[in-house]
Amino acid sequence: MNTGGGGQDKQNVEYIDLIKEKPPRNNYHFVSFLDGLYFNKLFINHKKDTKLSNQEKDIWLALKKNKNNYFINTAGFKKLFLK
Repeated sequence: MNTGGGGQDKQNVEYIDLIKEKPPRNNYHFVSFLDGLYFNKLFINHKKDTKLSNQEKDIWLALKKNKNNYFINTAGFKKLFLK
Protein backbone atom coordinates (compact mmCIF):
# COMPACT_ATOMS: atom_id res chain seq x y z
CA MET A 1 0.00 0.00 0.00
CA ASN A 2 1.34 3.40 -0.84
CA THR A 3 -1.04 5.58 1.13
CA GLY A 4 -1.58 6.03 4.85
CA GLY A 5 -4.76 5.47 6.75
CA GLY A 6 -6.85 2.57 7.96
CA GLY A 7 -5.80 0.15 5.23
CA GLN A 8 -2.14 0.63 5.99
CA ASP A 9 -2.76 0.30 9.72
CA LYS A 10 -4.49 -3.05 9.09
CA GLN A 11 -1.48 -4.15 7.03
CA ASN A 12 0.83 -3.14 9.90
CA VAL A 13 -1.11 -5.28 12.34
CA GLU A 14 -0.81 -8.24 9.97
CA TYR A 15 2.96 -8.11 9.61
CA ILE A 16 3.43 -7.49 13.33
CA ASP A 17 1.19 -10.49 14.10
CA LEU A 18 3.31 -12.61 11.76
CA ILE A 19 6.58 -11.92 13.59
CA LYS A 20 4.83 -12.44 16.95
CA GLU A 21 4.30 -16.08 15.95
CA LYS A 22 6.76 -18.65 17.21
CA PRO A 23 8.06 -20.79 14.34
CA PRO A 24 7.29 -24.50 14.76
CA ARG A 25 10.99 -25.41 14.53
CA ASN A 26 14.24 -23.64 15.39
CA ASN A 27 15.38 -23.56 11.76
CA TYR A 28 12.13 -21.93 10.57
CA HIS A 29 11.72 -18.17 10.31
CA PHE A 30 8.87 -15.74 9.77
CA VAL A 31 9.90 -12.69 7.75
CA SER A 32 7.98 -9.42 7.46
CA PHE A 33 9.06 -7.10 4.67
CA LEU A 34 8.19 -3.40 4.60
CA ASP A 35 9.78 -0.99 2.18
CA GLY A 36 9.71 2.57 1.10
CA LEU A 37 8.57 5.70 2.82
CA TYR A 38 6.40 3.91 5.34
CA PHE A 39 9.37 1.94 6.70
CA ASN A 40 11.22 5.24 7.24
CA LYS A 41 8.12 6.80 8.75
CA LEU A 42 7.70 3.86 11.10
CA PHE A 43 11.30 3.72 12.33
CA ILE A 44 12.67 7.21 11.81
CA ASN A 45 10.14 9.96 11.26
CA HIS A 46 7.44 9.66 13.90
CA LYS A 47 6.61 11.37 17.14
CA LYS A 48 6.61 9.50 20.44
CA ASP A 49 3.34 8.19 21.84
CA THR A 50 1.64 7.82 18.47
CA LYS A 51 0.18 4.79 16.74
CA LEU A 52 3.44 4.47 14.81
CA SER A 53 5.58 4.52 17.95
CA ASN A 54 3.36 1.82 19.48
CA GLN A 55 3.72 -0.28 16.33
CA GLU A 56 7.49 0.15 16.43
CA LYS A 57 7.54 -1.01 20.07
CA ASP A 58 5.40 -4.03 19.15
CA ILE A 59 7.87 -4.97 16.41
CA TRP A 60 10.89 -4.76 18.72
CA LEU A 61 9.12 -6.79 21.43
CA ALA A 62 8.07 -9.47 18.93
CA LEU A 63 11.62 -9.75 17.55
CA LYS A 64 13.08 -9.94 21.04
CA LYS A 65 10.67 -12.75 21.95
CA ASN A 66 11.08 -14.66 18.65
CA LYS A 67 14.73 -14.33 17.72
CA ASN A 68 14.33 -16.50 14.61
CA ASN A 69 11.98 -13.99 13.00
CA TYR A 70 12.91 -10.97 10.90
CA PHE A 71 11.46 -7.58 10.09
CA ILE A 72 13.29 -6.16 7.09
CA ASN A 73 13.36 -3.42 4.48
CA THR A 74 15.00 -3.58 1.03
CA ALA A 75 18.54 -3.40 2.44
CA GLY A 76 17.73 -6.19 4.90
CA PHE A 77 16.15 -8.25 2.11
CA LYS A 78 19.31 -8.00 0.05
CA LYS A 79 21.50 -9.05 2.98
CA LEU A 80 19.19 -11.90 3.98
CA PHE A 81 18.39 -13.37 0.57
CA LEU A 82 20.94 -12.15 -1.97
CA LYS A 83 24.20 -13.25 -0.40
